[in-house]
Amino acid sequence: PEASALCAERMPEFTERPRILFFDVGNIFVSDDPSGAHCYRRIYETVCERKPMSVSDFFAWRERHMRAGGDLWKFALECVGKGDLPALQKSVRAHIYGRWEEYSPEIPGMAEVVRRLATTYRLGLLANQPAQIEQVLRKRDIWDLFDVHAISDVLGSMKPDRRIFDWALDRAGVEAPQALMIGDRLDNDIRPAKALGMQTLWLRIPFDERGWTPETEFQKAYATSMKTIGPGTRRPTAPENTPDHVACSPAELVEILAPAT
Repeated sequence: PEASALCAERMPEFTERPRILFFDVGNIFVSDDPSGAHCYRRIYETVCERKPMSVSDFFAWRERHMRAGGDLWKFALECVGKGDLPALQKSVRAHIYGRWEEYSPEIPGMAEVVRRLATTYRLGLLANQPAQIEQVLRKRDIWDLFDVHAISDVLGSMKPDRRIFDWALDRAGVEAPQALMIGDRLDNDIRPAKALGMQTLWLRIPFDERGWTPETEFQKAYATSMKTIGPGTRRPTAPENTPDHVACSPAELVEILAPAT
């Protein structure tokens, strides 16, 4: 199951309460799955222009690639080749960025959680997102809860590059150990934050609780593949990507972070 025993393991108490909480956005406040499904659909269509392939074979290919340590765009490169990849990326991004609200459904419960946490903590965003995410989160009345907005498309630096983390910490006026990074990915969130000395929390909301329901047969195949191997299915393999805390729901996040009464 996607929500592994990690979520049930007792995590240590905070040795120092963080002065600021930095949140990722994808699969934390908005589901990445509609945009992910669209990206894979476009890759699949491009592959089939050259040689027809079944959807099941395509996703089996994806899973082999991911088990070897790949990611979405490395897989796209393997599928379509270096010459065609830039045009495909440009076309896909133009489509989904122009409809970012449509492709970014809310994660149920997270807006309420962050409003509650904002009464106790300073908050920041530290996310690989297009600039359009500002209007999405403004419309949902949570953008202004964050003191720091480290958005990759605005800053020109993407996680796991340490420059975006350094910028966020400098803007917040805190040292790394005084900040907590909350994200869904070990590679982009936990590992680089730990390398800087930040505290870390891995928020692993299961696929079926992220606010998006696949409708087409392709989307259903995508969902099955993501549940088989996706960011939330991978477990830490070394101390450098092992989080300090783990939560598997908005309620568990509050349980960990809300002060004792």
